[in-house]
Amino acid sequence: CKQVGVVKVLHISQERKTVRRPVGLNTVQLLKAASTGMGMSPVVAMKSAEHLYTSGYISYPRTESTRYPATFDVAAALREQSDHPNWGRTAAYILSHNPNIRPPTQGHDAG
Repeated sequence: CKQVGVVKVLHISQERKTVRRPVGLNTVQLLKAASTGMGMSPVVAMKSAEHLYTSGYISYPRTESTRYPATFDVAAALREQSDHPNWGRTAAYILSHNPNIRPPTQGHDAG
C-alpha cells in the first residue's frame, strides 16, 4: 500500500561555494584513485595511463610532478575530448561554462 502525503516547505536557503581546480595526480595518487574510485588493479591502471599518454591525452603517467606547464592548453584538451562517447558531454559542459579556463597554478614540479 502506497501512502500519499503533503509536504510543506518552511525554508529554502542558498549558498555559493567556490571549488579550486584539482592539481594533477602523481603516480601514487593515480594508482590510489584508480583503485578506490574505479576498482582497477595497479597493473590495469598503469596500462590505461600509458595508453592515454601514448594517445596524447595526458602527460607522462610515471612522474611525481603535479604542476601543469604554463603552455598547457586546457581548452584545447577539453575540445579534443568533447566528442568522446563516455565523457564528451562533461568536457563540453566545462568548456561552455568556463570560457577563460586555465590550468591549475599550484602543484609540485619534481623536475
